[in-house]
Parts: sequence; structure tokens; C-alpha cells
Amino acid sequence: MSINDGGPAFPHDGQHNYTGGMTLRDYMAIHSTQPGVAEILTAAGLGEMSGTAFHSWWARLTNEERFAITSKVRYQQADAMLKAREAAMTDAQAELAQVREALAAGPTPGAWACYDDSNDGKTSRIEIVAIGKTVARIYRSVQEQDLPNARLIAACSPANMTAILAHVEAQAAEIKRLREFSELWYFVMDEAPRDFERIVSEYQPKAWLQKAAKLRAARKEQR
Repeated sequence: MSINDGGPAFPHDGQHNYTGGMTLRDYMAIHSTQPGVAEILTAAGLGEMSGTAFHSWWARLTNEERFAITSKVRYQQADAMLKAREAAMTDAQAELAQVREALAAGPTPGAWACYDDSNDGKTSRIEIVAIGKTVARIYRSVQEQDLPNARLIAACSPANMTAILAHVEAQAAEIKRLREFSELWYFVMDEAPRDFERIVSEYQPKAWLQKAAKLRAARKEQR
């Protein structure tokens, strides 16, 4: 079974090629917390033991055996961190997909508003409306939560959620653009310092990217 190592920890080698060397998994293992007694015993396949018994057992091990056990624990911690990292990224994408699916189903358009139509604050209902249409009704049950819940629902109107999704997608596109820009920037600095000085002196974002991309393509053809 292949192990998710997270890819290179520091992938840039001066020419923007992804290389071997330290992976993100290695980096996380190096910076993981010092293994505790319980982790060490589990990694060694042992059960609980008293502090005295543990120290006696630990003292009998060679350095090589100790390093092997603590390294195993550190990589287990790194694997757990990578798994949590992957799950968080997957969960975020799944949640965004749910929002897109809900918006595509055709909910009531327009701005939503929340109205509490109870007279004494103890009975009746809260209505969420849009352009004169009732979107939802909340019949009072938990007094301190009903109105905040209704306000949150109203704030998550289709118009607002569409705007939020557009912002998220724009940010993702900007991050991608900046990564490409950074790669081209370092490529020109490393591969063609004279061109770098010339391009920077004429700096205009779109023109710079076009010139840098052409220069990199030309370098690849020469190789």
C-alpha cells in the first residue's frame, strides 16, 4: 500500500522542478511532539507497565532500538496529521458542492428577511420572507435560539451564498495565478538574470507574464 507522503516539503530546486528529498511527511515527523510512554509502549507492542518497569526496560535497549521506536511513533503522528489535512480539504470541497447543489435546485431568489410576528415573545412564529413570499417558518420552541437561527437562515440567502461562492472561487483563481507568477519569477531569476532585469524594468503584470512564459518555453525547447 502506498503511503501519502504529502509531496516535497520544499519542492523548488532553482528550476521549478519537483524533486525528491524531504517530503511533507518527513517534515511533520521531524517536528512532531516527543513520544510519550504510552505511544512508545504501543509502538513496541507492549502493554501497560509501571514507571519503574518502563525505565528498566528502556535502559536495556540499544540506541538503535530506541531510535527505531521513537521514529515509528513520529511517523505515525505525521501520517495522522496528513490524514487530517486531507480530510479537511476534502470536507471543505464536499461542503461547497452541497451549497452549489442547493443553489442549483432553485430556491426563492432575492434578499431574505427575518420577521418575528409574535406579540409577547413567547408564542407564535418567526417568518423568513423574500419579496413577499414566505421562505420558511420557525415555530417557537427554544426561546434563546429561535431568533438567532432564523437570522442565520435569512443571512444565508441564495444571493448571499452565490456571492460567497464567487468570492471563494475568485480567491482560488488568484492563488493559482500568484503561484504561476511566482514560478515564472524565480525561473527568470535563475535561468536568465539579464532578461530578469530587463523584464522588471518594464514591469507590467500581464506583459511580464507573457514574456516570462515565452522565455521559459524557449528554454525548454533549447534543452
